[in-house]
Amino acid sequence: DNNNDTIYGLIKDRTKNPNEKLLTKIHFKESQKKLFVKKYSPETVKAYKRGKDYFESHWLKIDKAFLTEDYRSIPNYGRKYFFKVIVTRFLSYYHWEYKDYDSGCINYIDLFKRKDENYFVRVTQGIFGLKKKKRALYFADCPELVQKINNNDLKTPIEIASFYNNWL
Repeated sequence: DNNNDTIYGLIKDRTKNPNEKLLTKIHFKESQKKLFVKKYSPETVKAYKRGKDYFESHWLKIDKAFLTEDYRSIPNYGRKYFFKVIVTRFLSYYHWEYKDYDSGCINYIDLFKRKDENYFVRVTQGIFGLKKKKRALYFADCPELVQKINNNDLKTPIEIASFYNNWL
């Protein structure tokens, strides 16, 4: 039962190297001495912190169409996942982590989400980097930001999120 309680202890959300993989449920122990481990899914935990990294759970359903993907975030639509929070304000910037089976490493997809929206937008696209044209449409309410993106004055998702949040 989710009562907005904060609990403190040890968190494990991935296995150790060399075969690192993400766990579907976080493992929680109250202390190093306790043997009992509780497991929590994204459906039962709003957020957790592992070291300096902070994660939130969000609903996600990817709707695919010809050459496009829409990342919906609607309660009870799709399933819940944990997202690593990079920037959190009106515009939040997340890493959706996944296991890259080709390299064997944990990789991530960059996503933006405004507080009042029920969807995420993908920020980058693999080796092609920042999706400038799509970001220009997404930030049409802030022409100064669009210009800075197009002029390569702002190149990273963190720079873009910080500029937008400070502009508001």
